Amino acid sequence: MKTSRSRLILGFILIITGVLLLPVLGCEPGFDLKVENGTGQALTIFRSVGSNPPVRQGDIQPGEYIYMRGLWLASGYYTIIAKNKQGEIVYSKEFGYFELRDDYDFKVVISELDKDLVNGKNEITSDNVTGSDNTTIRQE
Repeated sequence: MKTSRSRLILGFILIITGVLLLPVLGCEPGFDLKVENGTGQALTIFRSVGSNPPVRQGDIQPGEYIYMRGLWLASGYYTIIAKNKQGEIVYSKEFGYFELRDDYDFKVVISELDKDLVNGKNEITSDNVTGSDNTTIRQE
């Protein structure tokens, strides 16, 4: 009697553990995106996922780069936005996962030549921007 009860409890625990781990183990792997400042000015970088509001990723000086860590394929598309010290958007581009992987090798370089990529909308304000701990700023 004791043995069958122990087996029943063990079986129940294994089923619950499997159900809880399935979403974690069955997901697509995450990826890191490197955004490099190839301009001659300091930039503040923002990331927007899908239709969510932009999230501030950090400030980078010319020649520095920032890693956006733990992005997911399932999130759809990503918009990378850069603002200069005057608050003007100098770069804004939407990327899909496969575009980032195949065309950009998970590295976006913002350069002076990208002025045509500004969407003209100044949607980023201190009211709808939050901080993020998933970034690393480095200088080469």
